[in-house]
Amino acid sequence: MFDQIRKHEVAHVEFLRSTLGGRAAPKPTFDYTGGMGRGNGPFADVFSNPRTFAALAQAFEDTGVRAYKGQASFLMANKTVLQSALRIHSVEARHAAQVRRLRGQRWIVRDSRGTSPTGTARVLRGRTTSSTSSSGRSARARKTPGLRRAAHQGQVLI
Repeated sequence: MFDQIRKHEVAHVEFLRSTLGGRAAPKPTFDYTGGMGRGNGPFADVFSNPRTFAALAQAFEDTGVRAYKGQASFLMANKTVLQSALRIHSVEARHAAQVRRLRGQRWIVRDSRGTSPTGTARVLRGRTTSSTSSSGRSARARKTPGLRRAAHQGQVLI
């Protein structure tokens, strides 16, 4: 299942990059452990523990669903882009449902986040965790409006 999700995500990135061209932001560097660029955060076992991997996958997929949904109103002027974004949104929603099913989780109700690990709450609330920039410096966590800010700049963070 995760291999198929990975293939979909790669296709989404390729599509967005080809659509945005030079307006696409450069590929970011992530520390999936939540260790602020050190690789030793609370999810240090993300690639060796299937439960941790699935929990973080759920957090990222849920975030993707909310991000695409939240940006739909900004894309209304361009029906082609809107349709493409909504197609990606539906795929992300299916991914989220598959991961939730695998984890034995219920559907999202109101603002519930199931039993996602505590550290993932920052992602789900719209907080970015620190990542290492291309210069090797770690950025501090900050409150951002997520993709909305990127959309106003004409970019999508991929």
